[in-house]
Amino acid sequence: MKVIVQLHTGGFGDPVQADLSSIIDKLEYMRKHTQIHAILAGWVPSARVNEELLEYAHKIQAECYLWFPAFAELESEGDFDPLVDAKGNLLYDNPQHTIQQEFIFHCPASQRNIQTALDIYERYFGGMSYTGIFLDRVRYPSFQKGIAGVLSCFCEHCNEAYQSLGYRSENLRAAALRALERITAGIENPLGLKGLEDGGWVCEDDDLFNLLQARCHIIAGSLGIMGAYFRAKKLKVAYDLFTPSLAYFAGQSTELLIPQADFIKPMLYRYTHAPAGIPYEVSMFEQGTGGALRKGDLMALLGIDKSGNYEQFVQHEMLRIKPLCLQNNTLLFPGMETNHVHSVCDIGAKEIKQAAGLLRNCEADGIVASWSLAKTPMDNLDAFLESVR
Repeated sequence: MKVIVQLHTGGFGDPVQADLSSIIDKLEYMRKHTQIHAILAGWVPSARVNEELLEYAHKIQAECYLWFPAFAELESEGDFDPLVDAKGNLLYDNPQHTIQQEFIFHCPASQRNIQTALDIYERYFGGMSYTGIFLDRVRYPSFQKGIAGVLSCFCEHCNEAYQSLGYRSENLRAAALRALERITAGIENPLGLKGLEDGGWVCEDDDLFNLLQARCHIIAGSLGIMGAYFRAKKLKVAYDLFTPSLAYFAGQSTELLIPQADFIKPMLYRYTHAPAGIPYEVSMFEQGTGGALRKGDLMALLGIDKSGNYEQFVQHEMLRIKPLCLQNNTLLFPGMETNHVHSVCDIGAKEIKQAAGLLRNCEADGIVASWSLAKTPMDNLDAFLESVR
């Protein structure tokens, strides 16, 4: 069982940086109990911090990936084309109940946005001896923004992309508006979800299904461009992904993305009440659909008992992902919480041991201790290390 450690060193435009010496002390503590296969670190734009961390990773012979946001959290470093909702409004993503600063999603179909993100990478990290790039925010907004984010984007770049994929953008927009009307009217199951198949959620409205599909192809295509750029630099490419059944609503298709990656990290966060956390996203799904499709109903559509703190749900997700990873020689490193953040991620040793044991039984290739080593209490770290021996 490979052990991967994720650590947040700071962000763009963020004066608060993690205490690197404290982080390295924790990494040294971990080394006494297990071998660290890889470190996922970012994304503070400090040459000193990055070079010291890389030097340490090389010393312990661990792979080191730059954790880098693709389609959000870069607005302090450049101009980006925004998202546009189905009613023609600019869509800014303003998450609530998170430990992070406000961040804004940029249109993933915009070639200018892709190039600007790559320029930012070069400005701060180009030439550094990372093993690879670990791309985060590789999606459209999820239900945290409400239904408007899930039914976006209709900017000129996305409309052109829809046309190139063989869809009529006006039909997709009309489908989005119909869904919004059903939510306003309080109609049960307003998205017309019929069930989850290999290609994604099937909808009664073919054009709504086509919109969700098209968004997945846009994300995969843009990440393909970015991935090719990094591979030309001899870097491995990895993705931070939502759990598959919920990822589809944010424009992530595991079927499309797994073949592009050296490894994927599905965020199987069962105790996080913030974006990407399973209980949070399911709750936001319920709110975003006007409560017309309850949490229990979503689980029922998946054939899953919602009790047991999403244990059966995680098993279901791993069973979907593992065969695809094996077929494509892509490593599967699911992420589980080890950090503790009051009111956002209240997790202790008992939950960590159970979560790690579940992922081991589901034949993960490794486990990512997520999402910030600096915020991981020693009791939690001990429980994780005991579980992965």
